[in-house]
Amino acid sequence: MLKQRVPAVRTVLLGYEVDGGVLLLHERSLGELPLGADLLITEFQPPAAFVGHSLAVLQLPRRFGVTVVAVRRASRSRVTLPDPQAPLEADDVLVVVSKEGAVTALMERS
Repeated sequence: MLKQRVPAVRTVLLGYEVDGGVLLLHERSLGELPLGADLLITEFQPPAAFVGHSLAVLQLPRRFGVTVVAVRRASRSRVTLPDPQAPLEADDVLVVVSKEGAVTALMERS
C-alpha cells in the first residue's frame, strides 16, 4: 500500500544524502534512492507474510522483479549479504534493487 509520495529535499538512505528527486514511501518502506535512470534501491521491513520464510522460498526476483542485495538484522549492528536459506525475521530490513513499481507491487500483493 502506497503510504505517501514525498518530495525529497534532503534525505539520508544507507548512509548517503539525497538532494532532490521523489521518494515513494510505503507503510513498511524506510526510503528509496534512484540508481541510474531505471532502477531504485529501497529499504523496507518484510511484510508479515514473508516472516519465517527464506529468500530462496520467497523467490522475490521471479515473483516481483526485486533483488535483495543486503539484509540488516536488528540483532546485529551491521548490514550483511543475504543468506538465501535464512528465515526472515520481523525486525529485519531488506535492501533491494528493482525497477520502479516493483516494490509497490510486492507490498500490495503480500
